[in-house]
Amino acid sequence: SLLDITSLYSQDDISARLDSISGALSLSEYYFSVIHGSSQTDYEILELEFYLQKSGCHKDPFTHGSAEQGHSGQW
Repeated sequence: SLLDITSLYSQDDISARLDSISGALSLSEYYFSVIHGSSQTDYEILELEFYLQKSGCHKDPFTHGSAEQGHSGQW
C-alpha cells in the first residue's frame, strides 16, 4: 500500500514515498466548493503537509506523537 511505510528507513526512501503520495492525490486538479444558499465559493489547495514519527528513523518530539495518531486516518 502506498501509505504503508513500515519497510522504509532511509530519508531518501521516505521522501520518495511522500512525493508519490502527494502525486497520487493530484490535489492541484481539485477544488473544495462551499455552497451556502445560492452562493458558491471554490477553494484551491495550496499546501499539503506530511507529519512523520517513526521510531529509529524520524522522531518528532513536538507534534503528532499521541496514541490516537498512531493509526492512519484518525482526526
